[in-house]
Amino acid sequence: MKRENTRNGQSWGKTVRAVLTGTGVGAAAAVLLLMVTAAVIVKSGKVPVSAVIPAAVTAAAAGAFIGGYITGRLHRSKGMALGAACGVVLFLLMLAAGASFGGTAGLSSLWRLLLTAASGAVGGVLGVNRRRKRRR
Repeated sequence: MKRENTRNGQSWGKTVRAVLTGTGVGAAAAVLLLMVTAAVIVKSGKVPVSAVIPAAVTAAAAGAFIGGYITGRLHRSKGMALGAACGVVLFLLMLAAGASFGGTAGLSSLWRLLLTAASGAVGGVLGVNRRRKRRR
């Protein structure tokens, strides 16, 4: 009989699956929000360049929040830690995407990392603490 590597009744496979699923959903949500933001910028015509970066960071934070929420709902425990992990993985994906287009990591990247990790952690806590519907 094969023993699962468990801690507190949760297998590592379930943990990894929850974080990766949450990260995927969060990345999709962030891309969708960025597309909506780009459409608004194109429609409005004149948007200062200084407003583009905060909009992108806000979309990333919202994506991390949604990803953390999904991770917390799937795992049903350790919402803060797993939500933050989801935010960090999402940040690393964005950092890799930016580096592939010639971007560099600076001090602002540290703030983005902290923001996505914190947003994911809040989403994870809310996802774990959401009550399930009772069947009658």
